[in-house]
Amino acid sequence: MNKTILISIIVVIAIVAVVLIAKPFGRKETVEQPPKAQITPPSAAKEDSTAAINQLIEETETIDLDKEFQAIDADLQSL
Repeated sequence: MNKTILISIIVVIAIVAVVLIAKPFGRKETVEQPPKAQITPPSAAKEDSTAAINQLIEETETIDLDKEFQAIDADLQSL
């Protein structure tokens, strides 16, 4: 009876091992590549031109750091 249980356990372990080893070699998912004709080179957007970027930089509000530090110093002095 002891040998029967031991043989059964070995057979089950062998079957599990075969399944685990064979699983990666089974079905392989293929990644479909788009046809070459569908790939288009990225076009330069109007927003990416140097003039547009420079205009956006000029439009941004700049912070006067001296005023900011003076405000912080005033807050610290009031403590």
